[in-house]
Amino acid sequence: MTDIAALRAVLERGQAASIAFAGDAPYVIPMNYGYEERDGRFTLYLHGAAKGEKIRRAQADPRAAFTVYVNNRVYGTEGAGCSGTSSFDSVCGGGRLRFLEGEEKVHGLRMLMAHYAPGRTFDFPEEMLRVTCVLALDAEQITGKHHD
Repeated sequence: MTDIAALRAVLERGQAASIAFAGDAPYVIPMNYGYEERDGRFTLYLHGAAKGEKIRRAQADPRAAFTVYVNNRVYGTEGAGCSGTSSFDSVCGGGRLRFLEGEEKVHGLRMLMAHYAPGRTFDFPEEMLRVTCVLALDAEQITGKHHD
């Protein structure tokens, strides 16, 4: 699936993105996200504490990958072993992480909040901005899949 509207539809319905950070060993964590698409280019906005393993890895190597999936349902398991399958819609991609500051940081937080609380506007206290890290994952490749 490469249709922009179909990719957006999955990202709209997703509740979390699994983010794979580069490094010497695999490291994948679920994160809340917001996103925007401009002219077919997607950016995921992520946030969290300004310290820890994900921050260390992002500073050392900005490469990252992600997946978001919705409508996951396993079926057909009543037959022989391994006879089941699943239906789902997913979006996967990869790119580079950027640490956001200033107005870009606030924009990233607004995009994240728009995903979980559409139609609302938020202010972000300076203390919260100081201790919160906001990352932008600019997707250099993105694709989706629909499986019934």
